[in-house]
Amino acid sequence: MHERDVCLSATVHCLLVTVHGEIGRGSRWLTQPQGQGPTSTFTLEEMEALLLLALSILTGAGCQDWGVTLPVDPLAGWSGSCVTIPCSYTYPDGQLVRAVTWSRNKERIVRLTAAAGQGYGKAERAQFLGDLQHNCTLRLNPLALGDGGAYFFEFQTQNQSWRSPRALCLTVSEHPCRVNYGLARTGGALSGSLFCSISERCTSSGLYWYDVAGTRILAKTAAGQHESRLSMHIIWQHRGAALECRVQGYQNRCLPKGSQPPATGRTPHLKVLVDADSPGPIREGDSFTLRCVEDSRSLDQFYSWVHNNEDLPGGPSVQIKGATLSHGGNYTCMKWVSGTGSAYLAISPTTYVAILDSSDWYQLSPGPMAGLGAGVLLLFLLSNFAVYCLASRIRQRKEPGRSLQEGSREDPSAPQGDSLYEEIPYAGEIPCPSDDNGDYYNSTKDYCN
Repeated sequence: MHERDVCLSATVHCLLVTVHGEIGRGSRWLTQPQGQGPTSTFTLEEMEALLLLALSILTGAGCQDWGVTLPVDPLAGWSGSCVTIPCSYTYPDGQLVRAVTWSRNKERIVRLTAAAGQGYGKAERAQFLGDLQHNCTLRLNPLALGDGGAYFFEFQTQNQSWRSPRALCLTVSEHPCRVNYGLARTGGALSGSLFCSISERCTSSGLYWYDVAGTRILAKTAAGQHESRLSMHIIWQHRGAALECRVQGYQNRCLPKGSQPPATGRTPHLKVLVDADSPGPIREGDSFTLRCVEDSRSLDQFYSWVHNNEDLPGGPSVQIKGATLSHGGNYTCMKWVSGTGSAYLAISPTTYVAILDSSDWYQLSPGPMAGLGAGVLLLFLLSNFAVYCLASRIRQRKEPGRSLQEGSREDPSAPQGDSLYEEIPYAGEIPCPSDDNGDYYNSTKDYCN
């Protein structure tokens, strides 16, 4: 429906409201359909009354109770920037607005109710700045390329729903200062370079790389200051960190003056998680999934993987089916996040994945491992018990002869137990050595046993 037809329908509706009061029961009144402006049909008598009232309508004595006011011209914005859609709505006195809704095409993006407040997950970028009275202003920040489309506003009272009779068209284009990236390979994954670039239409004084501490990294900058290359060897040295490519001189107009973010690196939280289909070590023939995880909600991101210094295709996750020994080794993922005015590359630490040979699996599987562990434990206990018994027996056999030398209280005349060594019989008693010039005592009580 054209805007002229919509306005004519709204004018007819206002006339019918007045005619309904003039003619009373002679009028035939139809209620408004849900989700659009009110429409009506009328009789010949009502048409005559409309003609009589035309002059008063043209002079401004009309009905403006229900309505939504949107910008007349379409809006346009850059991706990564912001846009504010001014909006207001009116309704008859005595009505109470219970809910308001913004929709893009046929999809609701923001809803505000008197009971629950603002809802929908997309409200993180689509912020309702209005209220439940007359303001319906909407702000989108930051804009994405998918935000373009036809925007409608709708509000509900206790007995009626009113939708804007026309839509506001929003066009979103790629920002000239959006930082893109590319890879230039000359061999394996660790050779070549990664470059960030911007459009020639972006006004800047160059692109520069920064590490996680905010220190500027010397890099090769292309002619024209619209491209900057960074060696893959330098990138590999920053595993477990993040590198930022920033447009020098860019100002984000969506932020207040003086609150531009500094040119510093980002704290990395990128890591590789390994999800196996079965518990325990990964063996040949198993399947497992590698996931590149970071707490980022960026709109534009790209993933790349490196396996044993070779490129591995994949997105946020890589699934390996029917693993072989060649699938083992080191895995590293990298995540490029594009933005307007700056972008960053996060590099995960290296994660090692071991693939066990199927011939060794029987010895290492949970069942045999449990039996082997129990056998080793039992053998250890038995060996310790045997050593203890042998030591006790040796101590018992040694004790009679040792007790007198150590001042034991046992009776020297008690019968000796069996000895481990054969006793050598001797004739007579052996005198003890004397402390007096090496002579021997002749006393019979100072003899050695």
